[in-house]
Amino acid sequence: MENNSEQFPEVSNEESSIFDDDRAVPVFFSANAIYICAVLFGVLFGSIMFAMNINVTKERRGFWQIIGFGVLFTIMQIIVIGYFPGAGSASIFFNIAGAIIIRNFLWKEYLGAYPVYTKRSVLVPAIIGIALSALVILAVIYGGR
Repeated sequence: MENNSEQFPEVSNEESSIFDDDRAVPVFFSANAIYICAVLFGVLFGSIMFAMNINVTKERRGFWQIIGFGVLFTIMQIIVIGYFPGAGSASIFFNIAGAIIIRNFLWKEYLGAYPVYTKRSVLVPAIIGIALSALVILAVIYGGR
């Protein structure tokens, strides 16, 4: 088999591929998993998951840009929703828009060089997201007293 190490950038968190025994592939959260988590738990949460993918690569190109995008998008979302009373339910639409940007534009920009990767389990991020959401709901319920 031919070694394709020049074709794909090296990664630090590697597993052997089921497609090619010579080539190691990175272990990433899938684009769809990040999309769903960003919609359910917020764009900042999805951005952190995406940055964890970038951190696996040796280049780490775009790590801070992705974190910055998540922070700025979340701040913009809070400001816009704050200006319009009763617009809190529109938050899901902001999350969908941010998730689309992450999946359709930022993924191609920063991880497009990795067409083959091993999917990482989303169990831990899902548990963290549910726990954080529960804390926010409890804070809203009991914080108004």
